[in-house]
Amino acid sequence: MLGFAKAVEARSPLIAANEDAAIHSTDPAGIKALVAPRSALSGLGGVTTPTYLFQGRVDYAFDVTQAVNGYTRIKGPKHLYVGQFGHAPSTFPGPDFAYVMAQGVAWFDHYLRGVPNGIEKSKPVTIAAAKGAKRVSYGALPKTKAIGAGFRGTGLRRTGPRFGQALETFGVSLLKVQVQQVSDYPRLVATVLAGNRVITHGAIEPKRGLNTIRLANYVQYLPKGTRLTVVFGNSSGSADVAYLGFGEQGKITLGPAFLTLQVLAKPVSG
Repeated sequence: MLGFAKAVEARSPLIAANEDAAIHSTDPAGIKALVAPRSALSGLGGVTTPTYLFQGRVDYAFDVTQAVNGYTRIKGPKHLYVGQFGHAPSTFPGPDFAYVMAQGVAWFDHYLRGVPNGIEKSKPVTIAAAKGAKRVSYGALPKTKAIGAGFRGTGLRRTGPRFGQALETFGVSLLKVQVQQVSDYPRLVATVLAGNRVITHGAIEPKRGLNTIRLANYVQYLPKGTRLTVVFGNSSGSADVAYLGFGEQGKITLGPAFLTLQVLAKPVSG
């Protein structure tokens, strides 16, 4: 977000005026009110043009939920591919560049040139594995299930139990945490890691009591035996560029936390 804002702030007084609140997450309600009438989301239900959406598995600029929102609302012919590319921390082009380009050409060939290549008959949702050339296609958005993990204690860094099965995240996961005391702490960030790898993250304006943090929707493979760690703070740390630190002050005391992780009914990777 910071990179996007800096790229246009000199030409947009609106961006410049709201940049600080957006980046610091200090006025979520105000930012939502600002962007809602400028969003294309409300108009997607009227789109009947054949549309192929390409989305990265892990993309800090646009998570999978944004592509899913588009896919579910568009009324015309549609496909969704979730692949091995994206904005940071991913790269573009990715390992599946040739497949992505071939799919795009086939889509245009059929819907613009009338070529009978059968792409309109293929399953509309495809997810690429984390590595290699494996891909799984579905007739609709894939089925998911919820896996719970508790994080006891009061520290800002906690590790949960080992998972007894391989998992692959897909969907919006939620982290509930009890805020016991909070003073001058405008943003609480939660970063979920597997070892040193960031799995997801989210932030809220903390209030005393039970808080729910909505986490970003990335497709991340977790091998059997994975233990997740949750790190709380006012930033997502030096290893993660999603929530930068700005020298915020304040104090916060946390109680137990519980993660509800949304995962594919059957992993694609592994």
